[in-house]
Amino acid sequence: MKRAGLTLIELLVAMAILGIIVLAVAQLFQQSTVAWESGYRRTRTAMVGRAILGYVAEDIGLAVWDDDLYDPPIDTGNGVDFWALRGTNRLESITYEYESADGGKITRNSVELYQGTENRLAVMGFTVAPFPDLGYADVSVEVMTSDKGRYETRTFQRRVYLVNRNRYDYD
Repeated sequence: MKRAGLTLIELLVAMAILGIIVLAVAQLFQQSTVAWESGYRRTRTAMVGRAILGYVAEDIGLAVWDDDLYDPPIDTGNGVDFWALRGTNRLESITYEYESADGGKITRNSVELYQGTENRLAVMGFTVAPFPDLGYADVSVEVMTSDKGRYETRTFQRRVYLVNRNRYDYD
């Protein structure tokens, strides 16, 4: 006599196979979430580094200096001071400052550009190496990120050509 339905053994085997499939899908989901977060942190690091580099590079490109008038950008150890000429007659004193506390803080003329709020992303500083005789300056920004328990520092660099070089060149 044939009976319709499942035996207890068949039911247990089916549940075991279903459990293995559910665990595999859960592990795949967890790994994809970790990969997504890692990619997000790397992308955010690049965005912050390039944004700060863009601000500093734009201002450095407009820097004015000549031996008689202004000094080249002065690296103060925690920032840089220089003069920039915007338009035809607007001369502006620009000061970038960097503080390493609380994930890094960068200000431009006392206006905050970036404040690190978490341990996973911090601006480590920036440097400006002026070469006024050659007509350019090298600007670099270092951003530190923590990913999967290890710290990684990325450096973003740009060579900026000095638009106002020898703008006030008097004989």
